[in-house]
Amino acid sequence: MAIEQQQGQPANQDEQYRREVKEHLSNLINRIPIGVYLFVSSADGGMRFDFVSPRFCEIYNIPEEEFMRDPSVAFNSTHPDDYESLITANKHAIDSGKIFSWEGRFIVDGEMKWVEINSEPNQLSNGDILWSGLMKDITERKLIEEALTKRQGEHEEAQKIAHLGHWDLDLVDNELVWSDENYRIFGVKPGTVNTYDTFLKTVHPDDYEFVDTAYKESVKNNTPYNIEHRLLMQDGSIKWVNEACKTFYDDNGTPLRSIGTTLDITERINLLKDLKVKNSILSIQQETSPDAILVVDENAMIASYNQRFVELWNIPEDLVIAGVDEPVLQTVVSQVMDSEAFLSRVRYLYEHREESSHEELLLRDGRVIDRYSAPVFGERKQYYGRIWYFRDITERRQNELEFRKLSQAVNSAGEGIIITDENAVIDYVNPAFSNITGYGAEEAIGKTPAMLKSHAQDPSFYKDLWETITRGEVWSGTLIDRKKDGSFYPAMMSVAPIHDDQGEITHYVSLQQDMTEHRQLEEQLLQSQKMEAVGTLVGGIAHDFNNMLAGIAGNVFLAKRKAGDNTEVVEKLDRVETLGGRAADMIKQLLIFARKDKVTMKTVMAASFFKEALRLAESGVPENINLSYNISEEQMLIQGDSTQLQQLIMNLLNNARDAVSGVSKPAIHCQLEPFSADDSFRIKHPENNTDNFIHLLVSDNGHGIPQDKLDRIFEPFFTTKSVGKGSGLGLSMVFGAVERHNGIIELQSEVGEGTVFHIYLPQVEQQPETISDKQVDIIQGQGEKILFIDDDDIMRSTTAEVLRGLGYEVLVSVDGKQGLETFKSNMKNIDLIITDLVMPEMGGLELAQAVRQFDGAIPIILATGYDMDDVLVGDIPLDNSLVISKPFSFSDLSQLIQKIIKTK
Repeated sequence: MAIEQQQGQPANQDEQYRREVKEHLSNLINRIPIGVYLFVSSADGGMRFDFVSPRFCEIYNIPEEEFMRDPSVAFNSTHPDDYESLITANKHAIDSGKIFSWEGRFIVDGEMKWVEINSEPNQLSNGDILWSGLMKDITERKLIEEALTKRQGEHEEAQKIAHLGHWDLDLVDNELVWSDENYRIFGVKPGTVNTYDTFLKTVHPDDYEFVDTAYKESVKNNTPYNIEHRLLMQDGSIKWVNEACKTFYDDNGTPLRSIGTTLDITERINLLKDLKVKNSILSIQQETSPDAILVVDENAMIASYNQRFVELWNIPEDLVIAGVDEPVLQTVVSQVMDSEAFLSRVRYLYEHREESSHEELLLRDGRVIDRYSAPVFGERKQYYGRIWYFRDITERRQNELEFRKLSQAVNSAGEGIIITDENAVIDYVNPAFSNITGYGAEEAIGKTPAMLKSHAQDPSFYKDLWETITRGEVWSGTLIDRKKDGSFYPAMMSVAPIHDDQGEITHYVSLQQDMTEHRQLEEQLLQSQKMEAVGTLVGGIAHDFNNMLAGIAGNVFLAKRKAGDNTEVVEKLDRVETLGGRAADMIKQLLIFARKDKVTMKTVMAASFFKEALRLAESGVPENINLSYNISEEQMLIQGDSTQLQQLIMNLLNNARDAVSGVSKPAIHCQLEPFSADDSFRIKHPENNTDNFIHLLVSDNGHGIPQDKLDRIFEPFFTTKSVGKGSGLGLSMVFGAVERHNGIIELQSEVGEGTVFHIYLPQVEQQPETISDKQVDIIQGQGEKILFIDDDDIMRSTTAEVLRGLGYEVLVSVDGKQGLETFKSNMKNIDLIITDLVMPEMGGLELAQAVRQFDGAIPIILATGYDMDDVLVGDIPLDNSLVISKPFSFSDLSQLIQKIIKTK
């Protein structure tokens, strides 16, 4: 028996050992942070889990028995976007017999998890495949990777914003690595292979030796490398950069690599140049000013002064040059009559930095000085110091004394004169006053001039008037006063104080002239000046806009050619082309408004035109506004410019849209109907000599316009809207369009009720012109050589590409000076010159005249984005040349090129 136990003991120990190993293995699997599974797939599509670890179940958040019951739950959690890659990876593992390895996303309880699965397929004897695999939750790692990627992107974006690139030069292998921003700064395509020599090729030729020497010396001597130099870009432009680097060496002192930065400082350099120019201008202005000027910084040190300051106060030059304000102040104080009061005010202003101050100083030598002081703040409200202005007004004060004497002797003047006491109670009025106002002397004396108030001026107007005269100053200006019968009249008035021997004000004298007869001429002059200001503004921006539109047109032309038969792309490009045409029309409309262009008048069918115009303008009206129309179907013909009429509709609807903002039930109504003038209409508009009109009505139920603003509503730049809500040009353009169409505009408005605009345009009898929709054919070139010159980079490159696409050889130049040199070098081969009219260095006209000295017959086309009336006076002074406007149609240009070349 003992023998049997000894023989059986090893078997029991082996079984015990296997149980312990299995238990340890199970504990290990349960503790590791990786899910373990055994999965069997059959050839007939069957599948089952033979084992899943707790961690595996925890990742899925599904209990073990659920996997055993339905193994498909493991696949159902796969993210839809990753399911296909999972199946593909599984099939590849089966086909290749290699380990299945996959990263993807699961959706667990509505949250996304990233997992990594590695599984080895083994074929069992029955043909099934046993997958023994590991699953790891890598969500946290993925989040870290995303954060690092984002951080890298933010770093690159920060470099882009700061215009700061970095570089790494391997001095052993001569390999130069640039950051993306460095590529952008140097204007080189990212990924281009770089060396130290390729870097030097981008340096401006005049800076080449300086840069090369500075870097090599820094490497040789292990000294700092921090320089500013220029880059010559591929398009001929110049950039300024600041470069700095640190070089690293081995233990033997051999240089291994340099790591550095490149900062684009072009803007800073240009600003410094502008600042120098502005400082020079300010210095000239300061020295030529009739005022004595002193600028003191925040530390009470003299920052600037002019020679007039030294002369006015008789200050020793060395005292001012020393730069300390206090000794100079004491010199000034010693000359002021009331020195203590003056010094007290100066101290107060230095303590209260934000305040400005103005006063008159009486000096001990009898001079009177007008003194003004104001703080100097930067854009961020930082205090830089204080500026002082002093002007000798002694002579002016003496003249005022003479004026007062003369004023007391004008009792019989033809203008209305009022003399009041110091409290503005009327003591005297002359006969002219009674004739103008209708008030007799007995009715006016004892009262105040307030009896003439029309309330056409704001209360602030009278407040300013009173404050001015009580300070002892003369007030003069224009105003609207009211007569005894209640009618208003415009007046030019001046009010002056009368002083006694002690300088105290005892009376005021007012001189008033009835300006009724002159008012209309004055308003016409003012309107003309305002329109001239608008014209100057529009003329200046038209060139830039037309250049941009020309660039857009060229790129659309090229894109349409590239698109070929792609109808969808061509259709969208046609829309862009149409929008560009509308933008060009808008520039033309602004030029027309500013009297800078001609109006094209044609017969227009009013009903159909205004229907389409309203539909187009309707896009700018929000859907919450009830917009209604009533367009008569009767035939109504007018002589008009379609661009101006379209703009008229858009401006009226935009104005109505803004007017109903904030109204509970906003509504706009438009109506068009024929109108026949009756007697009341003719009396109201005696200048009219037409009987038949179209009547366009646009009404809204908005806030309305105050009565005191109605007379100014059509003035350029005048607006009742808040800042940023309107330019003040919309209704002015409406008024101008109606005037140019010999029409009449009427306005009715009540605050709280709304506004109605009535537009009357005269009807005509002739039928409208038929407009052809025929497209202009494009004529291809035959290899002729064209010299194209334009200072705008985009315009130059785009047009050159279009011309090459039309079959021409193209030479390009950036301005007239360079263009002339190019022409001289290629004059025998050039068939045509196309040049911008206005350019720096040498303009197109000057270039054309210079070219004519070498070749009197070569065709020349001059193109301009400016108004031709501004850049050309009279006819073109050159044979075989013509001028076209930007933006131009490339179809028309192709025809024009062939036509003018054939005349050569």
